[in-house]
Amino acid sequence: MPQNSKIYYLAPVNYFTTLRKLLFILLWSAFSAAVYGSSALIYPNPQESPSNLNLDSLAKVFNNTGIKYVREGDFLLASEYFLKSLRIRESTPDFPKERLARGYFNYANIKLDLVFVDSAFIYYNKAEEILLKLESPNPDLLGMVLFEKGNCFTYKQDYSNAIVYIKRGISVLLQDSIIGDAESIVLAYEKLSRAYKQQGSIDEALDAALKAHYYALNYYNSRISNTLSSLGLLYKIKKDYKEALNYYLKSEERINDEVRFSRGHIISVYSNLGTTYWELGENDLAEFYFKKGFSLSPSTQVFLPMEGSLYINYGYFLRSRGEYLRAKEVFQKALVLNIKDGKSSDIEMLSFNDFYSLTHAAQCFEGLADVNLSLFYEKGEKKYIQESLNFYSKALEIIDNITSEIQTEIDKIAVGENYHIIYLKAIQTSLLLDTLRTEGLDYAVNISSKAKASALNLALAKERGLEFSGVPGQLINREQELRQVIGSLNEVYYEEKQKGKPSIIKLEYLESRLFEVQKEYREFISSLESDYPGYYALKYDNTSVTIQKIQKRLSPTQVLIDYVLTHNALISFAISKNSFEWKSQSIDRTFYDSLDVFLKQVNPSSIVSLNHQNFEDFVRSSYFLYRYLVKPYESILEGKELIVVPHLQLASIPFAALITDLPMKRNGYYALPYLARKVPISYFPSTKTFATSNKSRPLFRVKSISIAPDYKVIAANGIISSYRQNLGELPGAEQEVHSVSKILRGDMLIGNQASEAIFKKLAPKYDILHLAMHTQLDEKNPLYSKLVFAEPVDTLEDGFLNMYEVYGLKLNTKLSIISACRSGDGGLVKGEGLLSLARGFQYAGCPSMVAAQWRVDDYSGSDIMISFSQQLMKGLPKSKALQKAQLHYIDNSDPLRSHPYFWASYQIIGEDSSVYISPIIICFMVLIVTILFGAIVFVIVRKKVKLKRVQN
Repeated sequence: MPQNSKIYYLAPVNYFTTLRKLLFILLWSAFSAAVYGSSALIYPNPQESPSNLNLDSLAKVFNNTGIKYVREGDFLLASEYFLKSLRIRESTPDFPKERLARGYFNYANIKLDLVFVDSAFIYYNKAEEILLKLESPNPDLLGMVLFEKGNCFTYKQDYSNAIVYIKRGISVLLQDSIIGDAESIVLAYEKLSRAYKQQGSIDEALDAALKAHYYALNYYNSRISNTLSSLGLLYKIKKDYKEALNYYLKSEERINDEVRFSRGHIISVYSNLGTTYWELGENDLAEFYFKKGFSLSPSTQVFLPMEGSLYINYGYFLRSRGEYLRAKEVFQKALVLNIKDGKSSDIEMLSFNDFYSLTHAAQCFEGLADVNLSLFYEKGEKKYIQESLNFYSKALEIIDNITSEIQTEIDKIAVGENYHIIYLKAIQTSLLLDTLRTEGLDYAVNISSKAKASALNLALAKERGLEFSGVPGQLINREQELRQVIGSLNEVYYEEKQKGKPSIIKLEYLESRLFEVQKEYREFISSLESDYPGYYALKYDNTSVTIQKIQKRLSPTQVLIDYVLTHNALISFAISKNSFEWKSQSIDRTFYDSLDVFLKQVNPSSIVSLNHQNFEDFVRSSYFLYRYLVKPYESILEGKELIVVPHLQLASIPFAALITDLPMKRNGYYALPYLARKVPISYFPSTKTFATSNKSRPLFRVKSISIAPDYKVIAANGIISSYRQNLGELPGAEQEVHSVSKILRGDMLIGNQASEAIFKKLAPKYDILHLAMHTQLDEKNPLYSKLVFAEPVDTLEDGFLNMYEVYGLKLNTKLSIISACRSGDGGLVKGEGLLSLARGFQYAGCPSMVAAQWRVDDYSGSDIMISFSQQLMKGLPKSKALQKAQLHYIDNSDPLRSHPYFWASYQIIGEDSSVYISPIIICFMVLIVTILFGAIVFVIVRKKVKLKRVQN
């Protein structure tokens, strides 16, 4: 029986009696057909209890035959017999609903083992619907249906729904104080561990795997080998290969001691032993275990994910040994096993609909691409590059499809991080193909645009297109409300889990609420997609980014540099209105070491203890990075504005603090030749975000509001108050707000007035939002980072504006100035950059932001923001206004406070046009109007004079 299967006997059956009944049924069917015609029923009167009894017996025969085929490993035949059993039960009046639900459950399990996930999902749904309508459903059956449905969500890579469903199933299974179906509990925790693992939450996955192992040891030891294997896999992910090997070997011992294990599980253990020995450098043992896995040849051509993983792992093992042609054959075999029945095995003709498992298909295409790339380096023939690029493209098509089907951003981000390396490989390969072919370079630029901020780009595309989809406003509002409720429940659950002694009762309540609300949200989205096809189409973002599109969006004074960072290369594309250049520079550990030194020096742990060595380290590392990142494009940057599209660790670099030369005389930080002295700088999360952004037009009348809360503790007790007790007042922030609001002639909220509730109400009415306040940054889960407002009094708001709440705002601003500690910082996620509060404002409809990358000194930050506001009022573009503010600060600071720590933190993120119409333009327009008015008056007066002369 496969590892994930669980088939239940409905009742013991006397096969001799049943076969006699079956013979009677067949004879009666033939007689009925002869007498009443082909439309006759099996029984002339199905309402009679003997007939129903015989139909039930026939259903049991089909059901038990299905179980027999499951044990033999023939899942296709098993599926047929389970379906026959179900059809009889569905047509039998008054058939017990719970037994029908169990039949649906068994059939769904078989479909899931065959990797027909959508079909399995339908039948789990049927079983769930029946059980939830019963007054007292069997808790074991209901619990199993829920966690297996959650397992379906894991297959779909919808991990958020998977986790809440599996947890709900576990809760139902454990509702009795006495352990009932121990095997189901072990299975549920194993599947919960798998969902967490694939989401990237390894600590949570390990916790669930340990619980599965505990229940297996104490209540159901037949799955001990499975739980040991799960623990081994998690330690392998943590790169603790010796501990992983320890668990795998223990799992193998259990297999050798017992007989009852599925072929899939044994293959999985051998495959993992092979890869672990390979990681430890023991290739002979690795080969031995891989071959043990292959020795378990299937009796049918049914796709098993574990078998697919064995082929993929072995393919990479062969590639590492230089056996490229054998590796290619193995990857092709893995791909063919994954193709659905009846589909062509021609790889060029395959689409994502042709595979049982999209994950395995993407991995196979990646493997084939990697092998062809290795063949190119060995043989030097360019045909291998083209083949490699074709396979990477196939893999990326599948990944795009997977991502488009996922509802929650956190899961889109997880999938993007899992597959990010394929984007990087595709970019490098396309540049190898032919450096003179424009389409090859366009492909590289387009893939780079998809490799960054893909979840953000999908969300922005969806928001932009909603108004054209025909969905009524009240339904759009309802969708946003449900998202906000889910975000709020997730945050409260997350924070409760962080406590030393979390409340079990509270966690169970929150899990229950999450289950209900996410179910409601999913059903709501399904109805929207069904009723409004335009809305359904929005989740597929097929727009491509080309060099020409970027050039069309650029102004003549702008240069955009898009960076791609791999472990051994720094790739960059420099695009101006009329030119395009690209570079691929080899890098090694020295580059990353210099980057680490620079980041430590630009944001030191102690500013007061800096010495000459710190200065020298900063100068060397800063210039080193400049030579790689900017110097290759000095000629086209002269007199231009620089737009940076960073990648991975490069997102942490304040480019303004890079120095453009090594000075002979090093007088101090204030005298260094910073890049900020040469060019104004702004940032975009991706070229796609840039290409699809709209330029804002400057305004005559700009409405602004500046906000600075106080952090006096109002409540005597409570979690919020205890946290706020650690927050110091920000006198510089209040001074900043007074000055900025005066300069911008705007409104102001300070002290207790600066509440979350008032901000949410007022924010959509303003063109500029200026927030000077504390932030609470969550580096582990950036989606729960928040801006801290004044402590609320008698309100439902908690005073913390979370990033997921920012996503729900509908802003009409031209600019948000987030003068908060580390507002531009956050968790670094592959493919998404820094998941910061600034990013949330961009999603909410704010095209431009000023954000701080690290904790800013209260008063220096205030000085820069005041100067920035003065420059904005002059009609300067945002990046130029910030450049002048930073240079003014450097040139007017003492030697210590000219350190980049005090001024380089601030960045312009997003669109870079002017907010205010330039006073010069206003004066010019006033002059033109005055001249026109004077001319009109002159003409009128002249006519009157002439008229009087005529009259006289």
